[in-house]
Amino acid sequence: MPQYSITSKLLLTSSSAGPNNDSTTTTNNYTRKFVAYMTALEFTNPFRKERQKALRVCQIVTLPTNQRQGHGSKLLEQVTKDVESEDMFELTFEDPSNVLTRMRQVNDIIACKKKNFFTFASSKNSSNNSDSNSMPLPLDWIINATYLNEVQKSLRITKKQIIFSYEVMKYEAILIETGGNQSNEYMMKYQKELKGKLEKLHKFDLDQIKNSEGVKDELQYKVALNLLYNNNIMYLQDIISIVTNQLKKKS
Repeated sequence: MPQYSITSKLLLTSSSAGPNNDSTTTTNNYTRKFVAYMTALEFTNPFRKERQKALRVCQIVTLPTNQRQGHGSKLLEQVTKDVESEDMFELTFEDPSNVLTRMRQVNDIIACKKKNFFTFASSKNSSNNSDSNSMPLPLDWIINATYLNEVQKSLRITKKQIIFSYEVMKYEAILIETGGNQSNEYMMKYQKELKGKLEKLHKFDLDQIKNSEGVKDELQYKVALNLLYNNNIMYLQDIISIVTNQLKKKS
C-alpha cells in the first residue's frame, strides 16, 4: 500500500530546541516534524483490457495545527503524478469527507485548466494556455461521451468528477460573458441543463411533492427544484472562488 507524508522544516532556536518525539527528526540546526500523511491502495481490474491498475486514496491525515495550509492538496498532487507516471486507469477515493471532496474538486478543476479542458469561448475571457487540447467550446456546448473519455484518459479521474468540473467551468465562463444576467440566453440554457440533472438526481424526493388529493403539486415542485438549483449554484460559486484564489497564489 503506497504511503505519503509531509514534514515541515523548522529552524531550531534556544527556546524551541528540546527533546525529540516520535514525529520529529533533528538534523544540524533544523528539525523536521510530521504534519500530514496519506495512504492509498493499489488494485487491479482484470476485466479491463488496458491500464488495469488503479489507485484509491484511503485516508488523509493532517495535524490540527497544520490544517488549511495546502498540505492535503500537495499530497493529492503527488499521488496524481504517480497515477500518471505509472499509466494507471484512474485515481479514486474511499468514502471521502466533505472537506476531501471539495479539495479533490478544486484540484480537478485546476488540472482541467492546466490541460486546457473545458475552455469555453468568451469575448471577456482573454486567458490563453499553450497546452491546448481543443478549440474554445461554444457556451451552449454540452459534454459528450467522446470528450468525457478524452478527459478521463488524460487526467485519470472518474467521470463523475469530470462532469462536476465541466459544470463549474461552464458556469464560470457564462458568468464572465453575461455578468450573471439570469435572462441571458446562455444562462437560461445552463439553468435548464442543470435543473434537468437535478430532477433526475432527486427524482424520488421530488415525486413525493403532492397536494392533499395525492396529485403532483406543480407550484411546490418548482419551488423545491429552484431551491436545489440555487443551493447548487452557491456551491459552484464557492468552488470557483477557491480555485481562483489558489491559482493566484501559484502564479
